[in-house]
Amino acid sequence: MIDWRPHLDPLLCGVVLLAVALAAWMLYLRIKAGPRGSAPFALFLPKVLAAAFLVLALLEPVIQRERREEGSDRVLVLVDRSGSMRVADGEMSRYGRARSTAERLRAMLPADIGLELQSFDTGIHEDLPDPAGPDEDAGTDLGACLLELGKRDLSDCAALLLITDGGDTVIEDPALPPVPLSVLGVGSVTGRWNDVRIEAFRLPGTVEEGTGFEATVDVTASSGSLSFARRLGRVTLRLERRTPDGSWEAVKRRSIDLGERSVRERFRLEAGDGGVHRYRAVLPEVEGEISALNNAREGALEVRTRSSQVLYFTRRLGTAYKMVRGELGRDPGIAFTGMFRTIGERFTVVGEDVDETGALEKGFPESVEALRRYDTVILGAFPADEWSPAQIEALRAYVEQGGTAVFLAGTESYGARGYPGTPLEDLLPWRIAAGDAEMLTGAFPVTVPPQTRSHPAVRGLADALAETSATVESLSPAGTLKPGAEALLYASTGEGRIPLVAWQAFGRGKVLAFQSNTFWKWSRRNEALREAYGTFWRQTARWLAGAEESGTRFSYRWDREHYAPGDRAQLEIRSLGASSSGRVEFSAVLERDGELEQVSVREVEGVEDTWRAGLRFRRRGHYLFTLTANENGRTVETYEKRLPVFPKVGEGARLELDEAFLRRLAQQGGGAYGHESRQDEFLQKFARGMWRRTVTIEEPLMESRYAVGAFLLVLVIEWIIRRRRNLF
Repeated sequence: MIDWRPHLDPLLCGVVLLAVALAAWMLYLRIKAGPRGSAPFALFLPKVLAAAFLVLALLEPVIQRERREEGSDRVLVLVDRSGSMRVADGEMSRYGRARSTAERLRAMLPADIGLELQSFDTGIHEDLPDPAGPDEDAGTDLGACLLELGKRDLSDCAALLLITDGGDTVIEDPALPPVPLSVLGVGSVTGRWNDVRIEAFRLPGTVEEGTGFEATVDVTASSGSLSFARRLGRVTLRLERRTPDGSWEAVKRRSIDLGERSVRERFRLEAGDGGVHRYRAVLPEVEGEISALNNAREGALEVRTRSSQVLYFTRRLGTAYKMVRGELGRDPGIAFTGMFRTIGERFTVVGEDVDETGALEKGFPESVEALRRYDTVILGAFPADEWSPAQIEALRAYVEQGGTAVFLAGTESYGARGYPGTPLEDLLPWRIAAGDAEMLTGAFPVTVPPQTRSHPAVRGLADALAETSATVESLSPAGTLKPGAEALLYASTGEGRIPLVAWQAFGRGKVLAFQSNTFWKWSRRNEALREAYGTFWRQTARWLAGAEESGTRFSYRWDREHYAPGDRAQLEIRSLGASSSGRVEFSAVLERDGELEQVSVREVEGVEDTWRAGLRFRRRGHYLFTLTANENGRTVETYEKRLPVFPKVGEGARLELDEAFLRRLAQQGGGAYGHESRQDEFLQKFARGMWRRTVTIEEPLMESRYAVGAFLLVLVIEWIIRRRRNLF
């Protein structure tokens, strides 16, 4: 491949080429009109060649060649030794097949490449368990192991190969090692075996002290033989709570029939004292099932002392209001206040008016102070010209100063009388065009993008939407997402994907918006969609309200409610507006079992009085994060946060191989993915060095010795001709 890099502007290069061509043509005409003979024509060719060399030097052609990077002298193979690798879903256990595959690769590698064989579970080990297999209780912290590899000196390592069944959770933001990472998946993709498992165990992320909450357990049974199917009868499903001494006590019991194959049970529980409480659902082992690892699922919830305040405002009462109110009203941790217009500019207020003055009956608040009473404001779809200037200014200031807002979709809000050209347009996460905007109609499939599956608002929805036909019947043809905005749900059309729900930061606050006015219809379809609809709204309300903690000078907001080993955490620190007499400096430290790690805190560029701290958790355990704010050498505030870092589900909760996750991990790591059923082809390619990266070599054509030699040769030929013809 040749890349041209001219030393002059392209227009000037064209002028030079034209001038050289004209000069050559005029020289040719002059030679042709002169006396006959071979001498003039003999000199013409060297002159043209010399001019061509000069033109090429001006245009600077560069030849680009790709070649494989030279490898180092070893390949590191990590074999998964977690408890799920004991599962015998083939002629031998997964671990036994993984060890056999690693030894096959050793024999196939070139003689100059060595193979180093290690294992991993919650950490990396230099030894391998005996052929009987790993400890059944060994967990999997793949994210933490990848983080540990990134800290190692792998300069002599050519490539890394993971042989694993993938663990039980998807890693959204892995810390990748500095060498090509390939993955060989071990295990069945579909669970067509004798098994009884707890498919899902759902708890609210947070509840308020002294309130009730609901725990939902999904149980699934599958059979690969008639004899096992006959054993699927009634069993006792237990719900247990972890006590302060670490033991488990049963709080609920219920008899269920496994013969139904799919069972959903709901338990009503009472929240205890403040803090984090852990629960688990447990099934007894059924004789003949492939593994009992997935017969238990754990979950945690945080008990708080304050409810989240939500205000729903609309001038057009519709079905969407009823459905949202119903779902948020089911959550005891959310105080819902709704207001809608009845006659003229009088409004009916339903729920908890935290103002308690009756001011909401006169209309939407026109001051920031009144809106600050609410954590989130949900806005129905109605024409923008029905807002008063004072209401618009109050809403903008409310969000800029840390409030959160939700815009529902409608032709009146995005159409000719909608938000384009108004001060509220800046709040929306996408660009919208002025003029009439007719809704697209049809059946548009809805999906959760992979990069946001762990987002607090849509966590757990991807699997639920995959199990049913999740569609919306309308879409607004709004424009593209603004820089920094993030889509949480996409709707597919015949021409591509359109963000269905997206959010963006605005000032210190957040704004979430919809692009469909038929999203509420999920609540009237099948049970799976009704559950997904309710989960989305309750999680969104809690996420927007945020787990924000406040001191005397600063507020603190973490980006997630739960962290697993290897996860990246981010803390946002904001000034509460207290008077400052100097520059504020932060120092932060993360402690685990006496080990201290310094954490850097940096100002957020372009956002006043806001800082962020980023950290990763190397392994599971209980961490203590301590931050100190200093001003003029004096400590003005100290903040502490205890962070339990554990996997979201127990080992073996998902025995099926998640090929999509492992394939994406290999792509991110610059390697390749293969399944054990096709291991011959994969191992052959790996042994031949498919993991070696290609490097691009650039060679300027006119700087090569051949080009310089050719140019000198042309000059010598012209000199010889002139010498022999006596033309000096």
